[in-house]
Amino acid sequence: MQNVQTLIVVQGWVVLAPFVFAGLWHMRTRREIQLAVGYLLALFLVMTIAFPWPGARGGYFHSSAAFIPLLAAAAAQGLDRGVGWLAERRGWVAAQAQAVFGSAAVVLAFGLTLFLFASRARGLGEGGTTWARQDEAYRQAGEAIRADGGESPVVAVNNPPCFYYQAQLPAVVIPQGGPQALQEVVERYAVTYLVVDGNLPSDLVSLFAEGGFPAWLTPIGRTSEESGSALGIYRVTRP
Repeated sequence: MQNVQTLIVVQGWVVLAPFVFAGLWHMRTRREIQLAVGYLLALFLVMTIAFPWPGARGGYFHSSAAFIPLLAAAAAQGLDRGVGWLAERRGWVAAQAQAVFGSAAVVLAFGLTLFLFASRARGLGEGGTTWARQDEAYRQAGEAIRADGGESPVVAVNNPPCFYYQAQLPAVVIPQGGPQALQEVVERYAVTYLVVDGNLPSDLVSLFAEGGFPAWLTPIGRTSEESGSALGIYRVTRP
């Protein structure tokens, strides 16, 4: 379902999705379009059926970014032909109608992009972790780890690049694969702290359910609820 939403909302710009499909259908006889659409369909199926977990968590979203220019061109093609077809039946001047509808589509897509970006960047989104909230939570987690006095800390966290940027501490990702995979990562990369939020891999949720945690972890605190993304912070005491 997440990948379908990405296909329609992100790659189809919501209201332009029908025109994207219409444009691709119109150009279906071109070899380069056939190859591109075939690859896009293969990517969608692989990231939905073979790798549903990483696919839904951003694998399909990021892998399909290269298709945005093609889909934008297809949307323009589909919109022009659709408006041209409607103009013939309404008695409109086709070129003028295409210019008006095309400009409106660009303004609409641009406006939706700005709104979504602003809502995430400023922390206005409802439900889930927005960028601003996660940034603040990671900064607080970094301060708590430094206050704990660990030497040369290495942190396991869901979003290592963001954590490193905000907390200025080296980090590795919390893996998919259950408790054994987590312990292997802790041992291999000499992890000394674990930062946990509600977005844990499904096979690790039971470890931290109802305030629980593995015996080899010692809780040292949580980030403030005011950040909008409370994180559990644990010191590794026995890998």
